[in-house]
Amino acid sequence: MEKNVKKEAWLHFCVSSIGGFMGAYAIINHCDLLASSQTSNMIHIVHNLFEPEHSLLIYMVLAALVYACGNVTYVLLHKFIKLDTKIISLGLTSVAFILVSVLNFVENSYLAMLPLFFAAPIQWNAYAGDAGYGSSTIFSTNNIRQTVTSLASYLIDGDIKMKRKAQFFGMTLLFFHIGVALASVAEIFWARESIWLGFLPLAVSAVCCMWYKEVKVFSFGKKSEALESIVEEQVNI
Repeated sequence: MEKNVKKEAWLHFCVSSIGGFMGAYAIINHCDLLASSQTSNMIHIVHNLFEPEHSLLIYMVLAALVYACGNVTYVLLHKFIKLDTKIISLGLTSVAFILVSVLNFVENSYLAMLPLFFAAPIQWNAYAGDAGYGSSTIFSTNNIRQTVTSLASYLIDGDIKMKRKAQFFGMTLLFFHIGVALASVAEIFWARESIWLGFLPLAVSAVCCMWYKEVKVFSFGKKSEALESIVEEQVNI
């Protein structure tokens, strides 16, 4: 069991590099638009209501709806499709990268990023709760909070569980920003075409996924109630 938890943790780290790449690619190449999260987009939607020009409002709302559809799709996949959602997520992210490469000719960044708006929440849900921790692979706010608070608790109380927790979230942050670094370097040479470099962390994650699911490739059951309660307590959206 402990061996499987470690494998799942390493899979989570690898997938976090995909999340870092997606986030950095969108921000660097598409007008600081973060396709992995909706916080800034929702703020822009409300702000745009008070602007005299509403030309982008429809695209902002469309992006929010596509992001919501990604979450709904995950629920449907989790309940009705018997192939493991971790595997499906990697496949859908691959398709999203291809679609982004096709849509890069569009001047509107919201339209160009729609595939990532859809794929990102599916990845987030599929890999939430890995190794018993509620950690996101597509953005860093909660991971920073968990790393700092866990490390502070460990230094104060000496609780080894807090040390392990800090290590997990810290490694997630490290791998996320490895993906950011890859996107940053790739953009220097290939600009928007650097989306194809996203297949590098995807390939590594696919190999790690197969390593993790060495015996059980298909998952037909839901997460245990214990794990669900851990995730519910730790995920801070």
